[in-house]
Amino acid sequence: MIIYDGFDDAIIGIVYRCGMSSVTLYDQDKCIEILMDQGMGSLEAMEHFSYNVAGGYVGPDTPCFAVLEPDEVLDSFPERAN
Repeated sequence: MIIYDGFDDAIIGIVYRCGMSSVTLYDQDKCIEILMDQGMGSLEAMEHFSYNVAGGYVGPDTPCFAVLEPDEVLDSFPERAN
């Protein structure tokens, strides 16, 4: 499994995938918080994370990132909103 340097505190588990290797699971918000703790502003941290961390494919063992806020997930699917 791939473990990203500097993001150990954001690891929340392992994703088991049928017929594929398991990958590290990170809390997306915690990753952004870690970047902000390193001196980035919130917008800069979000952009850096989106492009350089979550947006970087490093092969079939690329880690996954979880959004842990149910409202944020539901907002991503407006057709399901009640």
